[in-house]
Amino acid sequence: NFHGGLLPEFAGLYSSCHTILQESAIAGGTLHLITDSGIDSGNILKRCEFPTEPNDTSETIFQKTQLVLFDGFCEIVNDFLEQKVESISQQELVLSGKSNCYYDKKSLVKELFLDNDIKRKISVHARGFEFTGHERGYIVVDGMRIYFTTKNLEGFI
Repeated sequence: NFHGGLLPEFAGLYSSCHTILQESAIAGGTLHLITDSGIDSGNILKRCEFPTEPNDTSETIFQKTQLVLFDGFCEIVNDFLEQKVESISQQELVLSGKSNCYYDKKSLVKELFLDNDIKRKISVHARGFEFTGHERGYIVVDGMRIYFTTKNLEGFI
């Protein structure tokens, strides 16, 4: 299987989202065997890793992961076909210090909980700079602009 996250840390769904939300320094995907013992539980043939960057998004992590998985597969395909690839159990990685997390459909909480005063300020700023052809209001986090929008602001406060 070509799993879109590092195993055993990001088993299940939404691996690229959780990589960002967990502020992981390393992202990537995993080539692993499929077994009857559960989803994303098989022995690992290759972890395909790359460092995350400050401006990465879930989408860029996903795209980069697809590329490293393909490259990783190309590296091992001949040995795999000749049954020469060594595998490692996920339990061995857990024992060596890797976390073991499984994320299901309910694992993502998209709402960021803020106090009402901050929510009001964001709403006012979004509405104050909502004008076609002009830059929207934003905050700067680690040098990156995060823009506000008035879409679906009903019920925001």
